[in-house]
Amino acid sequence: MTMSLDKNALRTASRAWPAPDPDDALLDAERLAERVEGLEAFGAAHAVMLYWPMSPREIDVTPIARAALTLGKRVCIPRIDWVNRQMDPVALPEWDEAHLERSAKGVPGPNPALPTVNIEEIGLVIVPGIAFDAHCGRLGRGGGFYDRFLVRVGLAAARVGVAFDAQIIAGVPMDRHDTYMDAVVTPTRTFIRE
Repeated sequence: MTMSLDKNALRTASRAWPAPDPDDALLDAERLAERVEGLEAFGAAHAVMLYWPMSPREIDVTPIARAALTLGKRVCIPRIDWVNRQMDPVALPEWDEAHLERSAKGVPGPNPALPTVNIEEIGLVIVPGIAFDAHCGRLGRGGGFYDRFLVRVGLAAARVGVAFDAQIIAGVPMDRHDTYMDAVVTPTRTFIRE
């Protein structure tokens, strides 16, 4: 897909992009996981922060989570503070919906009883997005939660955007407050920020 539009136009256009076929999406998730597991940052990380997919248009990171748990890594997802507009990592004891609850906005997040993890412990953050480009630019949903989280003092984690191949576009419009990824991984390609 090749587009170079402003962010709001891209977000609007993305709603018309077809959702992947469910069988293809499962295969893509497995292929993506293999590529992520091959990254040096994945091997070195003791704790990995992932996301719980919100729609079929976000690639499922379940195979990455399961691989990390098998290797004894801590697996975290963000707890969103809607009032202060920030996220904190929370470790899940297992990768299953029993440890989740939906916010008033419908976003899946960790059970409130689960404790947060110190951000210094996170070695890798797997970041969702609407679109990415080959220069590791990212277009998010527009709330700025990941952009604020990824520049927090004490966080030295590698930032890896993950997406379906169709979510790679010619150029993501980047503002000065936008955070580039260190790498972007799809089921068939890996882009490294230089």
